Amino acid sequence: MAEILVVLAILGVLLAIAGLGSDAVERQRVAGATRELLADLQRVRQDAITRSSGATSRGAGIRFASATSYSTFEFADIDVDYTYDGTAEELAGSVRTKTLSGSLALTLGDPTKTVIIFDKQGMARETNWAFVPSAGLRFTVQSSRLPALAKCIVLSQARIREGVLNGASCVVS
Repeated sequence: MAEILVVLAILGVLLAIAGLGSDAVERQRVAGATRELLADLQRVRQDAITRSSGATSRGAGIRFASATSYSTFEFADIDVDYTYDGTAEELAGSVRTKTLSGSLALTLGDPTKTVIIFDKQGMARETNWAFVPSAGLRFTVQSSRLPALAKCIVLSQARIREGVLNGASCVVS
C-alpha cells in the first residue's frame, strides 16, 4: 500500500512539473514573438535611415495584415505625394512577411493604424505622412492559451520600447 502512495506522489509531482513546463513554454513563445516584432520594427527604422534607395523612396514601413501576420517593405512613393496608397507602393523584392505561430495573436492599440512608415530620418509616420501620435502606438502579443500573459511594444515618433501589458496599459521599463 505504501508503494502505491509513493508512486502516486511521484506521478503527482511529475504532472505538476509538466503543467508548469507548458506555461513556461508558452511564456517563452510570447516573449520570443514580441522580441521578433521589436527587432523588425527597429530593423525597418534602421533600413529607412540607411538603405532607402531611388528617387521615389521615402523610407521603410511595416504593414499589419492580420492578427497573425505582418510585412516589412521599402516605401516607394510612386505618385510622389508623401502618402502610402497601398501595396503597389511597396518596392518589389523588399517585402518580407512574418507569421506568428500557433496560439499567438497580435493586437493593435489603434486598429486603424495598420501601416507605419519610417521616414529617412527614422521618424515614425502614418500613411498620410503625419507623425504618429505623441502618446505612441501600442502593439500587443498575446497567447490564446494564457490570455493573462501578454507583452507589448510602444512606438512613439522616435522611440520603440518593450513592456508588459497591465490591464489596459503597457508598462515599459
